[in-house]
Amino acid sequence: MLLLIFSGVCLQITLSWVLMSMVMVCGLATEAWSRPDKRDADGYRGWQNDPVRTPEIMALVAKKRAWASRNHIKRPSGAVSYDYERTLAALSAGERFEYENQHDPPPPVPPTFDERQKLRKYTRAYTRNYLYRMLPHFVGWVPYGVVWYCYFDHFLGQLSDLKQDDEDLFERIPDFVPVRFAIVCMHLSCTIS
Repeated sequence: MLLLIFSGVCLQITLSWVLMSMVMVCGLATEAWSRPDKRDADGYRGWQNDPVRTPEIMALVAKKRAWASRNHIKRPSGAVSYDYERTLAALSAGERFEYENQHDPPPPVPPTFDERQKLRKYTRAYTRNYLYRMLPHFVGWVPYGVVWYCYFDHFLGQLSDLKQDDEDLFERIPDFVPVRFAIVCMHLSCTIS
């Protein structure tokens, strides 16, 4: 409403085009602020101003993942059962070793308090940079929602006016038309963003 008062724009359609251009500017700002960084030695490609991925951080991440997935580790081949005719003595040394060592490996060591603190600090810095990079994207959803509100309001207003002016013509409008309009809105919102 304040935008209408300050800009003097009275028509919703004109307002929707102004707001849609604001959405485009927000998308351009997101692309300008969110620049990819050069690749690390391991092939990882982060974003500019991300916290530095030191070997210590990567080792802590691997340790945390190993600890978190300790209950999901399974042997790739699973437990092996041998034929009744073959005895353990008839197996080769490699097969005997695999048979005798089918138990699970010892559980990994959990991260210490200091290691978890370092990971939290890294994660906070990474998340803060992500939110800073994506701020124009999040701001762009406000005019985008207002644009679709204008379109729906205009469309439903036209249907309401038609119902008051010409009841017979309103009855000939298929029921799927308002639903199709909503589907177009959802389709454009989900495929563009």
